[in-house]
Amino acid sequence: MSTLIAILILMASLVGMAIILLRKIPILVTLPESFEVPEREDVFLLIKKKIKQNNPFKNFSYELFLQKILSKVK
Repeated sequence: MSTLIAILILMASLVGMAIILLRKIPILVTLPESFEVPEREDVFLLIKKKIKQNNPFKNFSYELFLQKILSKVK
């Protein structure tokens, strides 16, 4: 009985994948064969620069942090 259920689920999944594939083929045919891929390195450099500019730990003092924790514990 469990094998029958597994086979039915497998068949339903395959039919679902086939339907999705058949619906997407016309869209894929209309796409151009070549397209420009944006450089990922530029995006990573931009993010890195933003993080460096907005660094919240720029003026972080460990001594002050420890003093605050000790005063709260006290």
